[in-house]
Amino acid sequence: SAMRRLKVRTCLDIGANKGQFSALCRHLFPGVKIFAFEPLPEVARHCARALGNGDVKVYAHALGATASTARFYVTERADSSSLLHPGTRQERAYGSRVASALDVEVRRL
Repeated sequence: SAMRRLKVRTCLDIGANKGQFSALCRHLFPGVKIFAFEPLPEVARHCARALGNGDVKVYAHALGATASTARFYVTERADSSSLLHPGTRQERAYGSRVASALDVEVRRL
C-alpha cells in the first residue's frame, strides 16, 4: 500500500476508540511511537490493554483548543461518539444516535 512507503516515526490517534488505527500504524511502521487519545475511560482502558505498553501511550481525555471540561456524546455505535452532537444526516447515514452523554476532561495537545 502507499502508506507502507512513508517513513512514519510518530502516530497521533485522536479518538482512538479501541486502538484500531494505532494497531494498524504499529503493523505498518515497526518502531513507531504512538500517542492515543480516547476520552471514554473504559474504552481508554480497553485500548491500553489491547495495545500494551512500550511504544504506545494512551491518554484518557479529549483534545481541544483550550483545557476545559466538555459534554461528550456517546452514540449507540461507540466509534461514532464525539464532542460534537451528531446531526440528523449522521444519524441517517451511520445510525449514530446519542445513547448517553457525559462530561470529559479536555486538554490541549
